[in-house]
Amino acid sequence: MTVVFGLWEVGWDFALLPLWFYGYAVLVGFVSSLGQNMQKLERPNWPFGGRAVLLGTGMSLPPMSLLFGRMLLSGDAFNPLLLLFFFILWTLFAVIYGVLAVYPRTKKWV
Repeated sequence: MTVVFGLWEVGWDFALLPLWFYGYAVLVGFVSSLGQNMQKLERPNWPFGGRAVLLGTGMSLPPMSLLFGRMLLSGDAFNPLLLLFFFILWTLFAVIYGVLAVYPRTKKWV
């Protein structure tokens, strides 16, 4: 999927994609599997905050690595303000994903 987004960014021409981007696509696949493994580490007896951070980070790694690849390809990753915004957005996604994933499992129905 990273390569598809990269091709879309450069006008669907394989020659315009830099060689390092294919390596980045493999790295995104590795990071996505790492995120999936992080989600499997979650245990019900852990505190709410720890579970939310672990699940949220695991769920936010794949989409945020795709966004960062687009930023690298367009050159936006070298702008400090956009990089700061990216990490704030990543943190926000992780917190929202984590709380939404953990809360229904801990809510006690009366």
